[in-house]
Amino acid sequence: MNHETTIKQIQELVPNVMALEFGCEVKLKHTFRKVRNAKVLAHMGGGCFQVQERIDTSKNEEEYKKDYGHCEITDYEPDSFEIIGSPITIAVILLALYKISDNNFYVSYEGNIVDGTDEDIYSNWNLSKDNFNDQSEETKTFIGELFN
Repeated sequence: MNHETTIKQIQELVPNVMALEFGCEVKLKHTFRKVRNAKVLAHMGGGCFQVQERIDTSKNEEEYKKDYGHCEITDYEPDSFEIIGSPITIAVILLALYKISDNNFYVSYEGNIVDGTDEDIYSNWNLSKDNFNDQSEETKTFIGELFN
């Protein structure tokens, strides 16, 4: 199973991850500029949402991760973008696991992913990066296997 499949399964189990709210990532449908990604900042009333765009300035992906300066804030109608969803955090993963598993997984203060029934450490979550996409391949693979 690839990591995108894991994310889709988690989104189905925890549907509020796909809610249109602050911090939710969206893909703009109608724009003449290249937009790397965009996040919802606020509901402006009348069905309009304020969206922060990261404009493509032909930088490579690593430079983009460091640069938050090339942003514009624009008001958009809801039908002008597609919801990508909020980041998949460890809290979201634990909620999804609670819905499908009899095991009592938790994350220790050191970042160890532990099954509470046998206290074995199965993997490690990098607590300084609370997004599934930013975790190690080993951790993402382990989490993906939990949803099989």
